[in-house]
Amino acid sequence: MGKGSPTPEDQYWFNEADIGRLYVCDKYKCTLSPELKKVAKAELREDDYTREQALEQVRHWIKKTDYIRDCRLDSNFLLRFLRQQKFSVPLAQETLLKYIVMRQQNPHWFHGTGMQDPMVLDLINRGVAFALPKRDKFGRRVLFTVGGGIDPNRHTAEGVMKAIMVAFESCLEDEENQVRGFSYILDEGGITLNHLSLWNPNEMNKIWGVCERAMPMRHKRLDFVNLPTIATYVYEFAKGLMTQKLRNRITLHKDVNALTQIVDQKILPKEYGGDTELLEMIEMYKEEIRHRQPRLLALDRMRVDLEMWKKTTNASSYTPSLSKDILGMTGSFKRLEID
Repeated sequence: MGKGSPTPEDQYWFNEADIGRLYVCDKYKCTLSPELKKVAKAELREDDYTREQALEQVRHWIKKTDYIRDCRLDSNFLLRFLRQQKFSVPLAQETLLKYIVMRQQNPHWFHGTGMQDPMVLDLINRGVAFALPKRDKFGRRVLFTVGGGIDPNRHTAEGVMKAIMVAFESCLEDEENQVRGFSYILDEGGITLNHLSLWNPNEMNKIWGVCERAMPMRHKRLDFVNLPTIATYVYEFAKGLMTQKLRNRITLHKDVNALTQIVDQKILPKEYGGDTELLEMIEMYKEEIRHRQPRLLALDRMRVDLEMWKKTTNASSYTPSLSKDILGMTGSFKRLEID
């Protein structure tokens, strides 16, 4: 077996009982620290009463909505949507529906996500998509990318997207990440024209729409470093798809020295001035995924009856734009305000 390959004792990854328990209502057990509760209250309007009422309303909506065939009902899953939308139940429900349809219509990006996929495992081992073990000065988890780790002759856009989704979904299982949001450090050194050829403009449009509009994440900071001139036009294209609020959260750094003037050097891999080697950090991240694998696989069961949903939404004043937005993902995306 290759490095990081599943071993026989890792068969608990596919425990059906674990998966099934996520599709029934549970009683929420708060894991937030006193400090984090204050952050949740100040930034998200979350308290015990609001949380309990919102969970009850969303679960009732899921159960009574005929075109939602299957959906996770555990508190951890539903709260990520409520927290992203600051406990606006209608907006959380809309994002949840977009999320399920997005996954269902793009199984090549989302289904079977995990390290059992050889290409995903290889991309993780190369540092293309993983989470740093230490948080930044704001307490946020930092998602790190070594863009030059992609081999254009070996990897595909689909594989890269799946590796990114593994990082997103695994980190969202942690309540602290749901509350604090995420920071990103993207090292684009080594990117060539061959790398850029993996994605066409329509795919870029679609990918950004997925990440910005349907994933229940709070994108708080993006730091780009070592961006080569050849990649500038792709960067500018991607910026054009963002809201002004998100564009204001981007910082470009010409090199690692410039990055460490802003980002705490201690949280970075040793190769970037930190204390822990990149490969050791990746192994720590992979252990997180192993423990969360059943929960990631459980996402694949979710389904919407698309024909029933389209007929229902066409007749509803609530979501006429929703069907257009999701079913026409390769078209132009309206911009979504991000907190």
